[in-house]
Amino acid sequence: MARYLTAQEVSDQWGITKRRVQDLCATNRIPGAFRLGNMWVIPANASKPKDARVHKRVKDAVPTGVSIRKARRRLKRVVETAIREFGSKGLSSVEAMQTLVIMFASTLLENLGMNGTSSLALCERFFGYRLMVPVSNEVKSSIRRYISDNSLYLDDSLSWVYQFSTKKSDAFPYNDTQFFTEKYMINTLVDSIHIDEGSKVMDPACGGGNFLLYSFDRLVEQAPEKDVFDRAVFALENLYGYEIDSFLAYVGAFNLKLKALMYVRHERELTMDDFTKLHSFVFYPKHESVSGFLDTKWENQCVVNCDSREERQLADAFDGVNVIITNPPFRTIKGMPAEQKEYLQEFYPMAKCDMCNAFIERVMDVLPASGKAAMVAQNSWMYLDSFTSLREMLLRKYTLHCIWELGSNAFYDLSGEKANIVLMTVTKEVPAKSHQIELGFLRNMEIDRIESVLEKGAVRTLPVKQMDVLKHTGSRFDMVSTDHLKNLQTSCAQYKNFAVPMQGTSTGNAKKLIDYYWNHFDDEDWVLVSKGGGYSRFEGLNSYCVKWGKDGEYIKNTKGSAIRNAKYFTETQLVYSDTGTAGLNVRVLLPGQIFVASGPGIRIITGKMLAHLAFLNSRFAAFYVRLLSPKLTIAAGYIGKIPVTDGILASEELETYAAACLETKKNRLSKRPNNYEFSYVRHPEGKHIPDMAEAWFQEDLEDEWTQLLNEEKIEAYISKEMKLTVEDHQAMDDYIGPRIIKASESEMNQELCKDDAAGQLGFDCFPRRTKASKQSLGSDGLIEYISQTKMVSCETVYGELKKHFDWLKDSYEDLYVHALVLSALKFKENKNGEHKIDALLSEIGVTEADDMSFVQTWIATRFDVVHNGVFKGNPLYGYDSQRRILKRVEK
Repeated sequence: MARYLTAQEVSDQWGITKRRVQDLCATNRIPGAFRLGNMWVIPANASKPKDARVHKRVKDAVPTGVSIRKARRRLKRVVETAIREFGSKGLSSVEAMQTLVIMFASTLLENLGMNGTSSLALCERFFGYRLMVPVSNEVKSSIRRYISDNSLYLDDSLSWVYQFSTKKSDAFPYNDTQFFTEKYMINTLVDSIHIDEGSKVMDPACGGGNFLLYSFDRLVEQAPEKDVFDRAVFALENLYGYEIDSFLAYVGAFNLKLKALMYVRHERELTMDDFTKLHSFVFYPKHESVSGFLDTKWENQCVVNCDSREERQLADAFDGVNVIITNPPFRTIKGMPAEQKEYLQEFYPMAKCDMCNAFIERVMDVLPASGKAAMVAQNSWMYLDSFTSLREMLLRKYTLHCIWELGSNAFYDLSGEKANIVLMTVTKEVPAKSHQIELGFLRNMEIDRIESVLEKGAVRTLPVKQMDVLKHTGSRFDMVSTDHLKNLQTSCAQYKNFAVPMQGTSTGNAKKLIDYYWNHFDDEDWVLVSKGGGYSRFEGLNSYCVKWGKDGEYIKNTKGSAIRNAKYFTETQLVYSDTGTAGLNVRVLLPGQIFVASGPGIRIITGKMLAHLAFLNSRFAAFYVRLLSPKLTIAAGYIGKIPVTDGILASEELETYAAACLETKKNRLSKRPNNYEFSYVRHPEGKHIPDMAEAWFQEDLEDEWTQLLNEEKIEAYISKEMKLTVEDHQAMDDYIGPRIIKASESEMNQELCKDDAAGQLGFDCFPRRTKASKQSLGSDGLIEYISQTKMVSCETVYGELKKHFDWLKDSYEDLYVHALVLSALKFKENKNGEHKIDALLSEIGVTEADDMSFVQTWIATRFDVVHNGVFKGNPLYGYDSQRRILKRVEK
């Protein structure tokens, strides 16, 4: 068989950079070169290209996010089909997973030219599990086809088979903390840590070994031996893994041996003995362990080598390791077992029961002097008050090299709070006074862009002196504020001096105890509630009620519930949404309304309520909340830390602006029956349906435009009071996205098209989405949403929409007629189960023949669709076409 060289070896021979060799391979400039996992291999007899022609990139030569996702979606289907079959044959979830892993592993060996029967027997011995049921030809064929069609993604494919097999079952105790790392993250960290010939690399939460697989590529390139088998042995001997999940540890050990076999195969044929001769060093704890790698007494923990079954002390197993690369488990105190919680509190107090942060501590502790670490971590340690001590310790004791913030959607299959991550590299040595951390902010990018920037090494970084970070308030990584914005945090009073942002009640069972208000009109046990869970400024999101009873009796009797701040219900004036991906948004609490955890309250101590409302809905307040806690939820304590003056919160001028915003927002809400604020409406005499639909459209535009203009006045007032500079405003815009109200001269002739507006509205004629991008704050109406998506001024959008009712004519006719029908039904009071259409027409107030025909046709063709949409899949009425009636839906 032909002999192959690594990109590094070719780089040395040809006298060009390794990256240049990789580019030549990727553009098909070197015949016979191919990708082996993450590594290019080149025929030993290849010649250096002499011309400068640009050739077409080989299809799928370089794995991209799109192709990886496509392969992964297909692998999911293979897994789901197999698990379904094994379940139908009586296997438990665990047995089904083990069966599939062994079948897939044996097929991977078969794909390398090994005998299928022998491969299956070898895998059964290696994993310690014998197949209990026959596997159908359909499953076998689907596995073979996947392996045949996805040769670029085979080195870690068994890891994903395991993950996809376990995610839908509670039988796997670690599946809530196992989130395997994406290839682009692995490549970035491993390449940044500069693995060389003297590196001994460990992953203490190795999972399926994905970090170790790419580290294998780098060690093979550094290997002093020339024989391909010896190179593979050298790489394996310098790779170590620890995994608390014993079966997953075997998956990681198998993957490493498979990777070595894939490498060796391209110089000679493989035998079954090669699998045995190539040793991997992945370990799992012999006895069940609550601490795992976090065990502070390594000498007392016995671990087992998956390959040799040899037992050793944990300290001995990883002796000599000088590089640690890992993606630790993401678990916080919520849902954490009591024993694990107590362990972390005792031995890792700075981590505050956050496993990821405890791993950061332990990694740095076990490394030798000048040892290097590269980690995927949650970004909470960089910002939150609770981790101030941890931050200060890391900044003082260790040299932080690179930190890339990726934000909340950097994983293909995971999003949300757990996925708000950073990539970081650290050395165990005290930082020099002049040392600078390279900070890269990618959190406002979409995942494809993040991946592309990292793979090309094109991250724009901000060099910041490590010692300067310690000078920031709370030692936070505040790299976006100007000096003036930073100074405001210490020179001004904090909002908590004027009001008390409070936690809300946890029901313990929201599915059972929280429902739409229209399902419980006459039940006194159900009380209107601020639930939050969306974005709306000044007023809104009042679609829910909670089963409260007497003094919260139903909640008190529910496991896992917690009544909080109930004694302040009548003294609370404002509420907000605790889910803050779209930014801080604050609303008035309606009379008789209470609040729960997702829509917490704010109790004002001093100042004017409307001035508070104006201030909290300002971009200034939203900027500081996101700055202090760039999480996906907004904790009450961080609202309390917003800098403010007593003059702002007592301002009569701000009161006036907020009152105007509140009035216009109520006008919009009053037209939509899924809001508690809805007011019954009757069609005016002498008007036609299309005319009234257009009038509602124009009123909505005027109301939103009036709100935006008054919000601009609020911003100007706060800016003057806080003495904000042009640089301050630019910093805020860069961080939370700009909001452009007035049009510039260059914008005056810009036109929108129908597509910019059509399709944006939901059945209630509010935008379906509130955020135009990851960076931007939420929008409170159609004008603002289009402005953000098109990056044109609100004035331009307002002017264009006023001229084009025809774009949204159908939507507003649906909105208007549906409101007429619901008003005629008097849906909030009337329990009559059936309503004849002819009788309804007189209640609606429609008298013109054309309008009567329009409404009759609309009820027959559109009512069910619109009503179900407006009432969020929980309709009150349905149309009976045979009897021509609207009848109450039985609940």
